[in-house]
Amino acid sequence: MRALLRIEGDDGSVRTVACRARSYGPAVRVELDSEESLEAGIAYHIVLLRESGAPVEHVSVLSTERRLVRPVSVRALDLTVDDERTAWSGLHDRILRKLAGNGMPIQAIADELNWTVAQVRERARKLGIAIASSA
Repeated sequence: MRALLRIEGDDGSVRTVACRARSYGPAVRVELDSEESLEAGIAYHIVLLRESGAPVEHVSVLSTERRLVRPVSVRALDLTVDDERTAWSGLHDRILRKLAGNGMPIQAIADELNWTVAQVRERARKLGIAIASSA
């Protein structure tokens, strides 16, 4: 999805940059349209926003606890999803149904989706999908 990344510095600077965000497993990959520089001597607070400007729910905020010692160039970030249920998408569900329908064992499905066996088992239970235990 197209999104925005708001970068706030403790020096009062605020900028919003365009990016693309993709959910995978329990994380969101954020790829900025252009490289951004974070300056030394500043602490940063970074938030993923929808194109409308609303924060993306359940995605962690990235904050540096201290001021940066060196400048950093950022082109991509991986942010964690706070609530694993929100990371499942319709695509994940379709893949889960297809692989389970083909008789693929749960460990292989978990590997394919980049999820844990427990997460796959729980999602399959919620969707009423039968999965082969192991092979």
